[in-house]
Amino acid sequence: MQNNSTMVDKRLSFSSSPSLNSIIPIGNANNHHHHRNNHYFFGSNLQGQLGSCANHRLSNNNGSNYSSLLVDDLIKTLPITQIACGSHHTVILTERNDLYVSGRNVNHQLGIPNDIDESIEVVSPNSGQSIVSNSYIRDFKRVSFGKKIKKIACSSDQTFLVTRDDEIYYCGGSQPVRDPFAVNTCQEISMINPLKSWNDLNQKVDIFVTSCFTSCFVLVSREGNIYVSGSQNAFNSGMLGVGNVDYTRGKFHRVTLPNTQSKPKIVALGSQHSIIVTEKNEFYCSGSNMNYQLGFQTSCGKQIHFVKPKNIPFNGKRIEQVACGADFTFVLTEGNLLFGCGNGVSGSLGIGSSERINFFTRISIPFKIKHLSCGEDFTIIMATNGMCFRSGNNKLGQIGLKNTPTHPVEKVCKFEPLYVDDGIEDIVCGVAHTFLYKSSESCFNRYLPYYSDINPLNCQQAPFWDVILC
Repeated sequence: MQNNSTMVDKRLSFSSSPSLNSIIPIGNANNHHHHRNNHYFFGSNLQGQLGSCANHRLSNNNGSNYSSLLVDDLIKTLPITQIACGSHHTVILTERNDLYVSGRNVNHQLGIPNDIDESIEVVSPNSGQSIVSNSYIRDFKRVSFGKKIKKIACSSDQTFLVTRDDEIYYCGGSQPVRDPFAVNTCQEISMINPLKSWNDLNQKVDIFVTSCFTSCFVLVSREGNIYVSGSQNAFNSGMLGVGNVDYTRGKFHRVTLPNTQSKPKIVALGSQHSIIVTEKNEFYCSGSNMNYQLGFQTSCGKQIHFVKPKNIPFNGKRIEQVACGADFTFVLTEGNLLFGCGNGVSGSLGIGSSERINFFTRISIPFKIKHLSCGEDFTIIMATNGMCFRSGNNKLGQIGLKNTPTHPVEKVCKFEPLYVDDGIEDIVCGVAHTFLYKSSESCFNRYLPYYSDINPLNCQQAPFWDVILC
């Protein structure tokens, strides 16, 4: 891969040209005003992370893969509170405190045993070879949990539940699962376990952040204490900021930020780098800088402790949001100023070209940003007026664009509008799949759009790139 780290001096602007959408709404089939308050999902469904009845269109001429319009028997009335995405699995939390899980389950990250998984044969988009996955849940299955949940989070191969009592429970990861304690409504054994090392501290959870790109988490207590844990890869990358410590699987570490007494207010994680921002808007980073994702103008390999870089362009400004892709970073400051750096080879930085940016560069935008969300190599932005914008890799449909051998759109290098209905409140991205949704006080039904030539009982008749929302 060519290393293009040319410095960019000029401000970078958004594209205003529209593109064809290929997005799947979830909403109320009985509501004739179905262009309001819908929920959308698109992207890869290779491991069932988008739900059931997926018709995989694989091994075509350009090696891409696509997921078809999804139809399943997910509970007809489902008030969503939160959606969390791992690398290849999805967890939904409802207002009724129910969990719905689907996708990859090789490490029990769905909280249910592998013996109820289904086998599916897929074709690798890279090698073209047939692969049989034996740890795959293609239906959203309900898992009951005996405590009230206030937050869910997914790492690449784990699911975490933070209760209203500030206890943390988890499932998945490489450690053997012990002491299953919960049983869901189908009388299937739940594999959810208490995170004893945290629960024994008897502290309150203020921030809990995971990365869908790797297996790790960063936890900030109400008192401002920072705790980290993760896989050996996460430790070796330096992203946990613990220095040269011997890796011990499952060990809980406390981390301190140098030269500050201010509590963290923002935590964001990439695949090998971490960002922490304090209440005094001090910017700390740790981990790999091989693609300049830390914003240093020269590649320094990696940082193994959290450091506060100098000469960043937003020093002294109030930092409002930080979002990390696998190896790129966005920072949003007061005044609606957006800065980006890192690997933009797939167009994820939205700067109009495929290059790496070796320092935080201002990106001019014509609207006020409400929310930033990044997948592995793509970005989706929500404006305060309800509009969404997208840029980056689209080989698996993860930014909702039509991509077929006859209509190839493998990536977009400049932010362009993503036309969805009003009412979207949140965006969440996995490695290569995306959910746009609205937390609802009322119930909704999943449905198909009103197209007379689509049979809603046969998902194979309507692959998603054929469904166009005008």
